[in-house]
Amino acid sequence: GQVHRAKLKDGREIALKVQYPGIDEVIRADMKNLKGVLKFLFSMFTRMDMESVWQELNDRLLEELDYEKEAANMRRMAGFFKHDKRIIVPKVIDKVSSRHVLGMELTIGISPDQITGDSYPQQLKNEWGVSIVTMVLKGLFDLRFLHADPNIANFSFLENGGIIVYDFGCMKEVPEKLHKGYVRLIRSALNQKFQVFPQILQSMGVHKANGTPLSAGLVSDVAEVLYEFIQPGVTYTFGECSDIYSRIQSVGFRHIGESMSIVFPRDVIFIDRTLIGHFGNLCRLNATADWRTMLKDHVRPATLKKRSK
Repeated sequence: GQVHRAKLKDGREIALKVQYPGIDEVIRADMKNLKGVLKFLFSMFTRMDMESVWQELNDRLLEELDYEKEAANMRRMAGFFKHDKRIIVPKVIDKVSSRHVLGMELTIGISPDQITGDSYPQQLKNEWGVSIVTMVLKGLFDLRFLHADPNIANFSFLENGGIIVYDFGCMKEVPEKLHKGYVRLIRSALNQKFQVFPQILQSMGVHKANGTPLSAGLVSDVAEVLYEFIQPGVTYTFGECSDIYSRIQSVGFRHIGESMSIVFPRDVIFIDRTLIGHFGNLCRLNATADWRTMLKDHVRPATLKKRSK
C-alpha cells in the first residue's frame, strides 16, 4: 500500500493507507513461486522440513493484505499502551477505513534518517532504545502480542524519548508454551544457568531432528556471547554489531552438523525476527542502558502470574 496525507471534511489532517488495486492477487501468485525458491535456500542451511515454516511466513504475509485486521491490531495495541506516554500508537479513523483502506491519526515524529549522527544527544538516543525494548518486552511478556516488523522505517521518535509505532499488519500472537519458555530462558540467563537451556528449549519445541535436546556446548557458546548484554552491575552499549553477529555465526560453524539438524516451531520465526531486528536498531542508536534490570522488571510480573495460576 501507499500512505498519503489526507484531510477529512471537518478539516482534520490524517494519514491514509491505500492498498494498490489487485495487489492481493499478485502477492498470492508470487507467494506460490517464492515457495520453491525458499525451499531450495532452506535446504542449504537445515535438514528441517520447511512446510510449517513456509505456512507461518505465508500466513503472516497474507495477513498484511487485510487492513481491517490491521485496524483491530492498532486498537488492541493502543489500548494496551494508552497509559504509556513513550509508546504512541496512532488512532484509527474508522469512518474512512475498510479492508483495503486504513485511516489513521496523523502522528509525526523525528524520522529514522535523522536519529543518527550528532543532531540529537546520546542520552536521548539511549531513551529511544529503552522505549523500543520496553515495547518489545511488554509485547512478549505482558500482552503476548508482538509488533513483528522491526524495520526502523516503522518508527519515528519523540523529544521526550518516546517512539511512535506504525504498520501493524505484521503482528504475532505469542503461544503460552513459548511465553513460558522465554520467561524460563531469561530467568536462567540472568542467573547464568546455561546448563538448563537445552531442556528449556526442548520444552519450547527447539531440539535436534531426532528429538533429543541440543548439546550443552552449542547452547552455552551462544549464551556466553549474549550474556555480555546482561552482566550484573554494568550498562552495555550496542555499538559495532558485526562483531557480535560474526561471533554467533562462528559458533554455528563450529557446531555445523548440529546446527543443520535443529528443529524449531513455526511460532518462533517472527518472534526471533523481531528480537534480531531490534538488536540492529539498538546498534544504530548506540543505545546504552541497564538492560539486565529491564529484563528482570519485565520477566518478574510474568513469573508471578505463572505462579499464581
